[in-house]
Amino acid sequence: MSNMANYWAGKGWTVTLITLGGKNADFYHLDEQVFRVALGVASRSRGAIDAIVNNFRRILALHKAINCCQADAVISFMDRTNVLTMLAIGFCRTPIIVCERTDPRQFGIGKIWDSLRNLLYPKAAALVVQTPDVLQWAVDRVGEKKAFVIPNFVNIKVDQPSRDITVLPQHFILGVGRIGIEKGFDLLMRAFINICGNHPEWSLVILGEGSERLSLEAMAKEQGIENRIFLPGLHHNPIEVMAKASIFVLPSRYEGFPNALIEAMACGLPVISFDCPSGPREIIRHGIDGILVPPEDVTALADSMNDLIAHPEKRERLASRAIEIIDRFGENRIMSMWEDLVFRVARK
Repeated sequence: MSNMANYWAGKGWTVTLITLGGKNADFYHLDEQVFRVALGVASRSRGAIDAIVNNFRRILALHKAINCCQADAVISFMDRTNVLTMLAIGFCRTPIIVCERTDPRQFGIGKIWDSLRNLLYPKAAALVVQTPDVLQWAVDRVGEKKAFVIPNFVNIKVDQPSRDITVLPQHFILGVGRIGIEKGFDLLMRAFINICGNHPEWSLVILGEGSERLSLEAMAKEQGIENRIFLPGLHHNPIEVMAKASIFVLPSRYEGFPNALIEAMACGLPVISFDCPSGPREIIRHGIDGILVPPEDVTALADSMNDLIAHPEKRERLASRAIEIIDRFGENRIMSMWEDLVFRVARK
C-alpha cells in the first residue's frame, strides 16, 4: 500500500492512507505528499464482549476518516479490515475495492468473519486477488465481472543505504519474511541441516520476526549449528542483504504473492521455492529463472540447495534470467492495471 500511495502521490493524485494502528507501527517509507491517518484503534481484545466493542469503535473511526477524505474510491487491504471497512462505508456511495493479500483458501479467519465476508463482498465495487489460482474463489463470491487479478509490482533500490547494521557471513542462503508457521522457515532450516555438513563454509540467514523465532533458535542449538544460523530480525532495507546473498529460498507452506521472491529475483539471485499455493508458480519459470520443488518436501528442497551450491555456473545462469522479473512485474505495468480498475469503479 505504501508503494501504491507513493506512486500516485508522485503523479499528483490526492492520496490518503488510513490504518487501524498508530504511527508508531509504521515501517515503510511514505511520500510526504501522502495524507497519513493513523486511527490507533488496533489494540488486542480481552474477550468476546471486548472484541465487539473494539470493532464497533474501529467501524466508527473508519467511517469518520473515510467521510473526511471525500474519496473517489476506497481500496482496502486484508480480510478482516475489508469487512470493517465495508461496514464503515455503509450506505455511502463511495465505491470500495476489497483486496485479499493471501490465499483465503488456505487461511481461515473464523466462522463469523467468513460469514460477514461472504455477505459483504458482493456489495463491493470489485474484489482483487493476486494470482489466477485464487481467481475462482473470488468469482464464486462476487461474480466474474467484479473479480480481478492484480499481482504486486517489483520495487527495489539496491543503492539505498539502511540504518540497520547486520554482520553477514561470506556465503549464505537467504530467507525473508514473517517468522510464522505459514512461512515454513522450520522446513528451510531442516533442509539446511541436511546439507550443511557438505558445505562448512555456507550459512543460513533469515530476515524477519515472529512467533517461531524461539523454535528456530532451539532447533539450531539442538543440531549444534547455532554459529551458522543468523536471525538478525527485521531489516529496513532487505534489498541490501539480498545483494550480498548467494541463493534465496522461499519455503512457505502457502502464500499470497510473495514480494520477497520477486525482489530477490530483481536483485539477480538464483531462487528456489516450494510450489505452494499460491504465487510462486506465477513468478518462477522452473528451470529458466528459478527452481520449484514439491510443497513441503524437505528432501527435494535440500537436494536443490545442494545442487546450486555445488554448481556456481547454474546459479549464474538462473540469476541472469531472474532479473527479467523487472519487466514482467514492472511498476508502471502493474499500476496501470490498478488505475484502470480505479477509473472504472469511480465512473460507476
